[in-house]
Amino acid sequence: MINKVILFIESHIPHFTKSFAKEVLKSKYLNRYKGFDESELVARSKTFFETLVKHLKEEIGHKDVARYFVKIGKERYKEGFPLCEIIYALFLIKNIFWKKIKEEGFLSSTLDLYIAIETLKRIYDFFDIGAFYVVRGYQEEMYQELGATGKLTEEDLKKVFFPGSFKNDELVEKINYRHVPFFDWKW
Repeated sequence: MINKVILFIESHIPHFTKSFAKEVLKSKYLNRYKGFDESELVARSKTFFETLVKHLKEEIGHKDVARYFVKIGKERYKEGFPLCEIIYALFLIKNIFWKKIKEEGFLSSTLDLYIAIETLKRIYDFFDIGAFYVVRGYQEEMYQELGATGKLTEEDLKKVFFPGSFKNDELVEKINYRHVPFFDWKW
């Protein structure tokens, strides 16, 4: 079943990416994304789906997926994206994916559905853990930028970044902002 899902995704990447670009341009929630032309939106979402396929093929592990999403979070922060837009874009991609599965009759029988549940769970986990690590990367970049300005004290930063923002909150008490451990690499 996993191979069937992988082939389905690979063969529909052009549809997914073009649908994402069209939905972004229609959305009232993705104003920053609308600053990109359609080809850039397609390219960015293509990388997402290629990473999903690599994950499903087990060509990359959980740590690689986490690194990919942390990198996205950092890049989007540097590009000036509101965090809520990034998370909404992930939601939008997931909905486009699910809609195409239903349209194509990919899961046409109860048996197909039963067999596909584990695969679909892995895919949904990819999206959900992606959101988690995007936020981690975004927060890491924000934390480092705010700390580097020198305008905020360590106490100010602690007021902005609540417990749970980092992998190991008790270490934040003992170290400066440049060495905060963000990654737990386990899920």
